[in-house]
Amino acid sequence: MEEHVVVLNELRLRIQELSQLLNQRQATSQRLLQKYEELRAKYLEQKQQIQALSEQKRKLVIESEALEATARFVEFELAVASSKQKPTPPKQASPKKKKSDGRAKRKNQKNIIAKTKKTK
Repeated sequence: MEEHVVVLNELRLRIQELSQLLNQRQATSQRLLQKYEELRAKYLEQKQQIQALSEQKRKLVIESEALEATARFVEFELAVASSKQKPTPPKQASPKKKKSDGRAKRKNQKNIIAKTKKTK
């Protein structure tokens, strides 16, 4: 009978040890689960922030492109307006060349020929 009592006591001690170990593991599991839920909540919050920032960036890019297009249009309009405002200077007539008289030309050529003959 004593053997049974000793075995029962050993079993009770083993059950208590296993029960404590189980309680410790459950407590650890609970802490890990809580930590997981906290991290998951942070992750979801940051994911939403990233999506909001991405949307904001997309809107800013569109707005920036619109502003650039407006600036180019305004520059174009200014260029057109300034070109209309500048009076073009009147073209000055180039001095007319006198029509050469054929007789004077021939006379000049004869004089040149005569001078070259005299120098030879």
